[in-house]
Amino acid sequence: MVADSSTTLTMYQSGQLDAASDVPTASLKQLVASGDVKILPYLGTYYLNFNNKKKPFNDIRVREALTLAINRQQIVDSITQGGERPATAFIPYGFPDATEGSDFRVVGGESYFKDGDVATAQKLLAEAGYPGGKGFPEFTYLMNTSSTHMAIAQAIQAMWKENLGITCKLANEEWGVFLQDRTALNYDVARAGWTADYMDPNTFLDLYVTGSGNNDIGWSNKAYDQYIAEEKSTADQTARLKYMHLAEDTLMKDYAICPIYYYTNPTLLSKKIKNFCESSIGFIDWKPAYIDTTAQ
Repeated sequence: MVADSSTTLTMYQSGQLDAASDVPTASLKQLVASGDVKILPYLGTYYLNFNNKKKPFNDIRVREALTLAINRQQIVDSITQGGERPATAFIPYGFPDATEGSDFRVVGGESYFKDGDVATAQKLLAEAGYPGGKGFPEFTYLMNTSSTHMAIAQAIQAMWKENLGITCKLANEEWGVFLQDRTALNYDVARAGWTADYMDPNTFLDLYVTGSGNNDIGWSNKAYDQYIAEEKSTADQTARLKYMHLAEDTLMKDYAICPIYYYTNPTLLSKKIKNFCESSIGFIDWKPAYIDTTAQ
């Protein structure tokens, strides 16, 4: 077990490791080009939590303005660099829809908003009573400790300052403390992410039912709760998928959260390892894998 990604890479390059899932972001592009890193699919979304109970984030116009003022393409191109796609919806690509061969994300629409729509963001913030950011209270963007999370936060901080004229402080906490503060709604805006536990969109949508132990945004919506209850009450896949689309539609049109990008799974993998197989929900099947000692 190696805690630091730079140490992981050094050990890989010296032959002490054959595979690792923790890849230094700064070296990612070079490692992909050399064939040492494989970009595998991963069903997950990186996003921001808004504390929907706290002013001014209890105003949908503020939440929408903050969401639209972010340039996601710039983040995935210059920071994460792992082939991620900018997220303009909550559910990632890769979940089957009711019709064979269809994808939930494509069927539901690939975008709920325009990435980096600064003009609309500025208009909404003015309508909320903060023209040019005037009078907007300073707030804190909270994250768990990570160089990548910090780099993303710094980029978003700069975008909000430049595009909306608002100021936020950045704060990081150890993982356990961070989760406690998020659960207790002891934050303004917080980094979040979710990856699928099973191959169904409900693994994401179930988070934000009223009273859910994973609902750490202080958001409650009766229509949303009803849609999730309806999809859970039937085995008819066509009906289930219809209700799940309606639920996501409700969540996204209320800008309860702020999607940033859809995850990928960059994996450091020696060329000696053959038939490596990892599913999009993270399960590794070692049965067909073997090490070819003659490979260079």
